[in-house]
Amino acid sequence: HPSRFTPLRHVFAEEPAFALAERRPFAARGGLLFVGNVNNPTNLYGLRWFVHAVLPRLRREEPELTLKVAGSWEGEAARAMGLEAQLRANPAVQLLQYVGDLGELLQAARVFVVPVRWATGVLTKQTLAHVHGIPTVVTPAAAAQIAPAPLDGLGRASVWSHSLGAYERVRVAAVGGTAAAFAEAVLHVYRNATAWEELSRNAA
Repeated sequence: HPSRFTPLRHVFAEEPAFALAERRPFAARGGLLFVGNVNNPTNLYGLRWFVHAVLPRLRREEPELTLKVAGSWEGEAARAMGLEAQLRANPAVQLLQYVGDLGELLQAARVFVVPVRWATGVLTKQTLAHVHGIPTVVTPAAAAQIAPAPLDGLGRASVWSHSLGAYERVRVAAVGGTAAAFAEAVLHVYRNATAWEELSRNAA
């Protein structure tokens, strides 16, 4: 019976670790960041897709571009796929394993990638990136799970504007559904300081 259930919003109780105005600027950042427990199939298969289908396209355009991967590899799912060994042999990838404090990584990377192909609930990694002011490039599946409201195919949502005192339709993330579109979105944000600043502020 409906009266037996109460909806609750998904929120963070903690204050952000630093003020958004103190985040590291575009020009002082470099590289891409992926965060996630790789034994979660959502992360494991999404990371494999990104490294095999998207990263080679990016490296053709930006040969020095690198990806840092933060997250645990302890478990059967990751071992069975053998992806860890492949990534260790890839000069464009740096595996960091579990990281207790992501603050420095979130301030050093220029773009946060969320290449998941499906999702079953709010992806807290996206909220974490948004709070820290690092722009995200996401798949349509990830865009549909952004809190507090889903994004459309162009990465837009209705966001409260304190200066306007009303909701404003703004772009919160860059979205790409295919390998080519995802790579194009990453390069756009990675190379364009204006787009980077727009996504950083809107998402936060």
